[in-house]
Amino acid sequence: GNLIALRLLAACSATDHVTAVVAGHKQATLAVYEAASPDTLNDIETRAAKSNGTWLLNGTKTAVYGGPSADLVLAVAKTDSGLGLFLVAPSSVDSNAAIDGGGIANISFSDAPAECLSENAEQVVEAALDAGRLALCAEAVGAADVLLEMTVDYLKQRSQFGQPIATFQALQHRVVDMATEIEQARSMTILAASKFDTVERMRFLAMAKNLIGRVATHIGEEATQLHGGIGMTWEYGGAHYSKRLIMLDHQLGDRYNQINRLLA
Repeated sequence: GNLIALRLLAACSATDHVTAVVAGHKQATLAVYEAASPDTLNDIETRAAKSNGTWLLNGTKTAVYGGPSADLVLAVAKTDSGLGLFLVAPSSVDSNAAIDGGGIANISFSDAPAECLSENAEQVVEAALDAGRLALCAEAVGAADVLLEMTVDYLKQRSQFGQPIATFQALQHRVVDMATEIEQARSMTILAASKFDTVERMRFLAMAKNLIGRVATHIGEEATQLHGGIGMTWEYGGAHYSKRLIMLDHQLGDRYNQINRLLA
């Protein structure tokens, strides 16, 4: 949330807010998606209108990551000239926890006074969301690396039929498949990063997010199965890595949404 919001604040020259976030004095997040528009900007219904010289926002944003702890909320809303970006205080915040334990919130605005950072911000918002997607891809590769290491270590410790299960060829093949997928995801992330400042940014980020969404989910599921019962216990770190990897697919548009972005 901070990464995306920081890029937007910097793009809109909100220097004081950028300084506060970088210094750790404030937390910022972007409230963009809605129930009718869960992973695109196409059907956003939140509206912003001027009343006596003041911008007022009305609408509801869903599953805002970092929403429960955010000091600064940036919201995307329709204006007469397109999609605007606003700094706004929520009228209400309904906090929840995602499956990976991260804080999310449904944030509502009811004639909420707002500061307009840009009246036509669609391109800069898309660029910031792509930066977030790239960060999620990199996080997925790192988390998958750690989970693979934990899985291999567990296979070496657990014994059946008088020998470590790491010696079973079928399990070795599954571990090799996991390692191969992680390397493919790492290469795709590096490629997408190299294209970030080019006209091909959106295409390569969509391909990367699609691939890594599939890989991350598979790694999380395989690690849980290879661990057996302990892979599902709250006290074991591997369970949290698995949940986070599966959640990474759904953030900022899942694998299916990325295919639609490519087709568009």
